[in-house]
Amino acid sequence: MMTYVDKLEAWLKEIEVRLCEFISNVRIKEFRNDPYSGVVIIIPPYSYDTNLSEEQKKMQMNIKKTYSEWEEHFYLLTTKVPSDIRKEIKESTKYIKNQIELISGWLTRSTISENIDEIKKRFSGLYGIIKLFEGKESIVLIPDTNSLIKSPDFEVYKKLLGDKITILLTPTVLSELDKLKIIHRDETFRKKVESVINRIKGFRKQGSLLNGVTSCKTITIKMVAKEPAFERTLSWLQKDNNDDRIIASSIEYQIDNPSHKVFIVTSDINLQNKAEMAKLPFFETPQKKQQRKEQLARLRPG
Repeated sequence: MMTYVDKLEAWLKEIEVRLCEFISNVRIKEFRNDPYSGVVIIIPPYSYDTNLSEEQKKMQMNIKKTYSEWEEHFYLLTTKVPSDIRKEIKESTKYIKNQIELISGWLTRSTISENIDEIKKRFSGLYGIIKLFEGKESIVLIPDTNSLIKSPDFEVYKKLLGDKITILLTPTVLSELDKLKIIHRDETFRKKVESVINRIKGFRKQGSLLNGVTSCKTITIKMVAKEPAFERTLSWLQKDNNDDRIIASSIEYQIDNPSHKVFIVTSDINLQNKAEMAKLPFFETPQKKQQRKEQLARLRPG
């Protein structure tokens, strides 16, 4: 169980190992001017041999894909860093991408070991930037709409990761609850949804839900008021899709709190797939023993 900072660091380490392995099997070519030609050509003296085997090309493509996915998360994390750190990020990421693409230049060295040393130096700088975001850890659970309807008692969520947890309620989920209490065709279901909403509203008696209130002694209940900013999230998320909106809100919270351990809570397989793609871990919706017994009874034939 890792924080977002830990995940980004481990993910980057995997890329570093694979890139160094890739580079270690690439040849270096040397250019020398002909001393008798009377013409001096000024170009970098050393370059990578881009004549790769099929296996090397596949490895290169896989590293490029993995790095692009990591970089998208990293840029979201570092949006607000000072200009000097931004400059270091730009230089290091450009250098690493050039190594993946085997783009040679004046920084290309005469030996593979020298080039790998420089690659490791650039990765080391990125690790240092990631560590700037370390802080106090906290466990945050973000339930989807169906989870709140199936398990409205927040105490049951303790069984997922222990007593001290934060339940974060996103605007998309709250909006879905409001719609369901009005438009769902089943009256019993509408009343159940309204009961969930009233339970959540009841926490306001203890204070601001935007700042967080305490329930069951160790659970913090918080609301997010802002809709997710889709201009600052993963490129494949769609703003008109509610599952994507939940993911976007979760990522936005994770970016603002990178030392927290954030989990989606859902039994929806499609949302689980999207959470996995977004590098957000998830849990199945927890249930009380009595709920589970009733559910199994309904499933039994006859």
